[in-house]
Amino acid sequence: MELKPTRYLAKTFGDERGWLKKLEPSGDSGLKLDPLKFDDFYLSLSRRHVFRGFHMQAFPCQQTKLIRVVSGSIFSYMLNLDPASPSYQALSQFTLAADENAALVCPPLHGNGFLALDDDTTIAVLTAGSFVPSSEVVISPRHVPGLQLPADCILSTKDENGLRLSDYLQSSIAPSSEA
Repeated sequence: MELKPTRYLAKTFGDERGWLKKLEPSGDSGLKLDPLKFDDFYLSLSRRHVFRGFHMQAFPCQQTKLIRVVSGSIFSYMLNLDPASPSYQALSQFTLAADENAALVCPPLHGNGFLALDDDTTIAVLTAGSFVPSSEVVISPRHVPGLQLPADCILSTKDENGLRLSDYLQSSIAPSSEA
């Protein structure tokens, strides 16, 4: 069964002291991620209208990501770059906010990016599969069809100078449907 970009509700345990949230999808979420082993944990702090991405790890070093907003809110985007998928090249968009009890799963071979909607937006990202610098793929959000960025969008030099989607699709690093 194909793992798809998915928004799910996190399991929360609360009492008079506060709460504890399980970041990994619970058994009743319908997601089959077990045994998902997390290799890396990241926190990202962004100002309003910062766009980070699109980032992914190329085959065979692909990652699954679990994404949760800790403060603020985001538009999260996932670009399906798996040629074996029926939704190949589809762009999925989700809204996530810290005050929601939700998180996202980003499947392997999906470019992931987000637009911070508030100042001091913090996201937590857990990855299954370690980051391998030589396998990193960066696709510039300015060259992704269907993505509209705010006029005052802030991009890093790395993201601004990322590949055009069309160049990635024609490159030797993009997996073929036979892979």
